[in-house]
Amino acid sequence: MWFKNIWNSIKTNLKRRKGDAAVVCCLLLIALVSVAFAVSSRSVARQGEADRSAQTEREGEWSGRPESGDDGHEPGGSTVPAGGEDGSGDRAASVSDKGERETRPTDSGRTASGEGEAPTPEPVCVSSATLGATGDILLHMAVLEAFSVGEGFDFSPAFTEVAPYYQSVDLMAANLEVPLVDPADGYAYSGNPFASPDAIAAALKNAGVDICLTANNHTYDAGHYGLIRTQQVLEGLGLGRVGTRKSEDESFLTVRDVNGIRIGMACWTYETGADEWCEKTLNGIGIPEADARLINSFCFERLEEFYGDAEETLRLMAGQGCEATVFFIHWGDEYEDLPNALQQEIAHRLSALGVDVIIGGHPHVVQKYEVIENADGHRTAVLYSLGNELSNQRKEYMSGDGFRGYTEDGVIFIVRFDKYDNGDVRLGDTFAIPTWVEQAGIFRIVPLDPAKSPEEWPAYNKALAMESYQRTTSRLWG
Repeated sequence: MWFKNIWNSIKTNLKRRKGDAAVVCCLLLIALVSVAFAVSSRSVARQGEADRSAQTEREGEWSGRPESGDDGHEPGGSTVPAGGEDGSGDRAASVSDKGERETRPTDSGRTASGEGEAPTPEPVCVSSATLGATGDILLHMAVLEAFSVGEGFDFSPAFTEVAPYYQSVDLMAANLEVPLVDPADGYAYSGNPFASPDAIAAALKNAGVDICLTANNHTYDAGHYGLIRTQQVLEGLGLGRVGTRKSEDESFLTVRDVNGIRIGMACWTYETGADEWCEKTLNGIGIPEADARLINSFCFERLEEFYGDAEETLRLMAGQGCEATVFFIHWGDEYEDLPNALQQEIAHRLSALGVDVIIGGHPHVVQKYEVIENADGHRTAVLYSLGNELSNQRKEYMSGDGFRGYTEDGVIFIVRFDKYDNGDVRLGDTFAIPTWVEQAGIFRIVPLDPAKSPEEWPAYNKALAMESYQRTTSRLWG
């Protein structure tokens, strides 16, 4: 319409001023300028509309909410089965148990948490500490005979292959399920009830073990003498202990500062009930009241007392500045594939109290691993049973296990704690390295490292080693 009006005006003037070339040129020039101005105005208007539309889209993309399906967390508590997700055997068995909320900036410089806020920097990990644990050390008579050297014993060859794994962690624990005795004191070595030579403690120390778990159902197999002497021998070798004490003046609690992270540890064993003379028994052996107070134990029939004890232990740990907590518990049913209902009840209750890691023993077979996550977001890593690390519970002898071979299997379980620049200490990755007790003249603990091919495993019988590996991984993540 605007162009038609201009053209009509030009024609009228041309009729009135025929032959006036100057006037004609001026009129034509005015028309061209008007056309250019109109086109430019339309272009600017269209660009303005496009800019406003783009701004509206950007503001709607991050309006303080995560994108659909994004809760700001990495997948937590997911297991990577031993051998990798494809079962190829080229990755270590691990569980990633981290997952922190991300702060993501929008296009306009705002954060997802609110208008005008600066992005919150992610905490930076400044140190880490690893803790390892391995299963039951049971010296049956066949094991004693295999490592007899002259008038003494040397158990070091049993640990040759696993020693590098023990030594790779900052703090290594083993379940010493035998009391230590000296024949010169009138105690003969025996294989159940157990009475074992000091050489096993020396071998554990040389292999890289730092702490022995001493609360178990065999703690009192050699009576008061074995209870006290075992602790004295460990102290003499520079080995820590957790689960028993020599007097009531000592604490059941053990605290270690590892790379600037304070780790609190406690260990309990189940009791086998009371008899008519003693309030507490272990394996049916009555324990006098004075000694009962030196063994950290609980009764399945009085679990509320145990939970109160656990809560007090956590309070004491906090009072000593502990930033990570580990409970070792001797519990469960022997040779059972799965943890029983009470084990799981206890694990969930302790998790609710705030325990970071729970590691179990006693069933003599590997039981499952899981991560318990509470409503408040607290996570607890639980391995219900580490299995056997060294014993003569061979497949062919174990009718209680149905001759299946599970009593030959164990696990080196490793957890990592990470400390951040904001002071937080969090549970990091966890790792499980299956082990197999191979009997080949002597008893050898063979690490079945998922990061290596089966051909690299230091087992003489690769086929039996693979059977053990498959049994253990199916238990852990089955």
